[in-house]
Amino acid sequence: MSSPYYFGNAEELRRQQVDRKAAADAERKLCLELVSAGYKALAVKCHPDTGGSLADMTRLNAARDRLRRMLAPPPPPRPKPKKRRPKS
Repeated sequence: MSSPYYFGNAEELRRQQVDRKAAADAERKLCLELVSAGYKALAVKCHPDTGGSLADMTRLNAARDRLRRMLAPPPPPRPKPKKRRPKS
């Protein structure tokens, strides 16, 4: 259709949503892998056993934890509570 408001049929829209979700999941996974790789590289330098300081390692761990929380997938929606019938 030539209308600027035509977005396709419902099946096509669902497919696009699934594709976007899959792309976002893949991007999130890649980012987590990059965080992990960067952490490992810096941990070798910052660890107290290899000449780093405890303060540096603590800051590195805190930064890694913050990034992991930011990149974590959102929790699933909570189910709605069932309505209870009033007692008669």
